Amino acid sequence: GGGAAGPWPWPEEATTVMLRNIPNRYTAEELLAEMIAAGFEGTFDFFYLPIDFKTKRNRGYSFINFLSAALAARFVQSFHNERLMRYATQKILEVSPAVTQGFQANIARYVRKDAQRIKNAWFRPMIFGGSEEGAGSTAAGEGREGEEEEEEEQ
Repeated sequence: GGGAAGPWPWPEEATTVMLRNIPNRYTAEELLAEMIAAGFEGTFDFFYLPIDFKTKRNRGYSFINFLSAALAARFVQSFHNERLMRYATQKILEVSPAVTQGFQANIARYVRKDAQRIKNAWFRPMIFGGSEEGAGSTAAGEGREGEEEEEEEQ
């Protein structure tokens, strides 16, 4: 399976991808479920789907850091120029190397900045430990304030 590889040779060091053209109805949970269904469970340690808090919809792009550049390249082959399954959509995904590369750089850029002020755990940048089963995301951020969830209208 898999679509054509991207229009560039994948850079040897690039482990962080930017996934674009995500349908705005997708939640982090739904996007992660599609990645896991495609065989990428346990292959990444950082995942962030930025959310527009006014609309509670995603902004159409996501950042994912894989454990190796080879895994990132495999993700490109699986998702670049493809459509996501859950909603009928004309949006064709684009995968490219992210500007911010690597686990530590993404933590520094997104987690420290966003985790404290975002109450809903699904809206935060997510960190995955290698050994946990399933979506073992540890709530990023040291602060304990903001533990209570905002009530969500579904």
